[in-house]
Amino acid sequence: MEPGAEVVVALGLMESHWTSAGQRVQTCVVEGAKAVTVDPIARWGRHQPGVLLFRGRDVDGNGKLDITVMPAARSQDKNPILNAIWLFPAEVDPKPELIVSGSLNGAALKFVDVGGPSDQSVYGAAKLEWSRTIAPNGEAEFTFLVACNGATLGPAGTSAWTAESLTKAARDVWRDWKP
Repeated sequence: MEPGAEVVVALGLMESHWTSAGQRVQTCVVEGAKAVTVDPIARWGRHQPGVLLFRGRDVDGNGKLDITVMPAARSQDKNPILNAIWLFPAEVDPKPELIVSGSLNGAALKFVDVGGPSDQSVYGAAKLEWSRTIAPNGEAEFTFLVACNGATLGPAGTSAWTAESLTKAARDVWRDWKP
């Protein structure tokens, strides 16, 4: 985007894991706009898509718009969700029901189906290195749960992460995951 530009940002959310309100409450922050705290079930219901609209602006002039979705302090579930992002020209006043229906995907400057095919161009390739020695005839089990948003995780010992902090982060992120 042009440095300093303004756009309309639509964040799409839908809660399907929890059955009652108060479990996953999150705060959505778009650069240049007032933060909004939302409980998707309380606002739209379970399995019901909803949209939050923001007038975002590249305040720091770096040509990027920072968008953050994080758990609210009172949230029981600390794993935030975000299903879709739409960026529209500043002069557009998109209707949430048309956004949710998908009717405005083509009118968006950018549409990101978070975790879907249109998400991949947002993230650059990253290299993951982690070296461990296993004794001859030894056994080891490794589980890699990695999310490096456009960043790299270098060789062990070269980052601020420790085995303990990575384990805690993985447990926090995957606490409710069931295969």
